[in-house]
Amino acid sequence: MKELEPYEIECDSQISVNLGKNYKLEPIVKPHMFTSQEVSYSSSNKQIVKVDENGNLIPQSIGTANITITAKSNSEISKVVTVTVLPKLAEKIEAINEIELKIGDTYELEYKVLPAISSQEIEVFCEDGISYNNGILTAHAAGTYKVTLKTKDESNVKKYSLMKRAWQNRK
Repeated sequence: MKELEPYEIECDSQISVNLGKNYKLEPIVKPHMFTSQEVSYSSSNKQIVKVDENGNLIPQSIGTANITITAKSNSEISKVVTVTVLPKLAEKIEAINEIELKIGDTYELEYKVLPAISSQEIEVFCEDGISYNNGILTAHAAGTYKVTLKTKDESNVKKYSLMKRAWQNRK
């Protein structure tokens, strides 16, 4: 059977990938059944993302670059894929494990998301009896309470801190 001329390359138009994670492009040259699937790849900015001859993306730094996929059998047939490189996924949250407060006392919650080049955004969840607002924990009732710090990125890393022995001031 005679090979047909390619008329299109099918592939996602936009891709997001985190630093430290590789991604493989899987383009399809159409018509699929009777066309060579051989393509070449090039990056508009190798300082953001590199691409090898097999379509493997290798993120270098945070930013956006275009990857051009070109059919080897007809260089006029190409597809541009916009690649956004995001911060590295979090691996760990460091924070104090235990805090002792009196009812009404406040504590500035300090934490560190590692590695440092990952997104530093977290969500904080508190059990009843303690609240969190703008970085500050406040004790409202006596007891032992769990505070959960969770990353907002896809890593879903969690850290539990315990606020223990919140007690009332006695005169």
